[in-house]
Amino acid sequence: MNNKVRNGIIFLVIVALYGGFLLYDTHKPQTGSSPVIKVPKGTLTLDTGMDQTATNQAILEDVKATDKEDGNITKKVFVQGMSTFGEGNVRVVTLGVFDKDDNYTKVKRKIKYTNYSAPQLYLNKALVYSKVNSKAQFADYMSAYSCVDGDLSSQVKVIREYEQDKNHYVTFAVTDSTGTQSSITLKAYQTSRKQTVNINLDTYLMRVKVGTEVNAKRHIDSITMDDMDYSSLKNQVDINTDYDKNTPGTYEFIYRVKTSNDDYGLTKLVVIVEE
Repeated sequence: MNNKVRNGIIFLVIVALYGGFLLYDTHKPQTGSSPVIKVPKGTLTLDTGMDQTATNQAILEDVKATDKEDGNITKKVFVQGMSTFGEGNVRVVTLGVFDKDDNYTKVKRKIKYTNYSAPQLYLNKALVYSKVNSKAQFADYMSAYSCVDGDLSSQVKVIREYEQDKNHYVTFAVTDSTGTQSSITLKAYQTSRKQTVNINLDTYLMRVKVGTEVNAKRHIDSITMDDMDYSSLKNQVDINTDYDKNTPGTYEFIYRVKTSNDDYGLTKLVVIVEE
């Protein structure tokens, strides 16, 4: 018998033994009775903004679990998982518990939020670049926050890039645990000129209501060059925009500065006017 045949037989024996173990483990006689979980009737209403620990504690409040052999095992109940939004923005939570004999029981509990809002996308820095080699680099410009999940920045994805009227546009998206997706399409500004001056803003993406005035210069946080403060250049910054406070849409404020030594800097602020 050659080695290949021998190894093949050994492999088949191992697979058969493992399969037999799984079959036995699945169908072995249950020891004792299954535990019982009781949950309050109705749909539990929760506020958003709680961390996962606080949310789980609220879900488990007034939940009771008992077992004929073990007695009160309420402290062993755990949150196994949550569904995405269903009808009426209701989520179904699965609660589970094991007794000492590993008998398992699960139940469902419905929850909804009083003040839910879709996840929000933010710019970490101006969407200005000299060269981008991958979509992942574009995603690094964005952060995201969910009122139920907290920071979702690592889950921001670039779902589309396209050219229109000689401009490059990027669509970013993020989805929270409720299954709700938020997306935003922004213009990516490409510059061929080397930037030696950094115009740092206190924000790079604002959402305002119709009729809101925007004082763009007030959003200049600092100006630096070679890691040194050059705030004295603030009054030399030119700001251009087509902003219309009375018309919903996405607008840009373009900031530029040029020194007598030909040092140059550019950044931009995106303002979204909402109804």
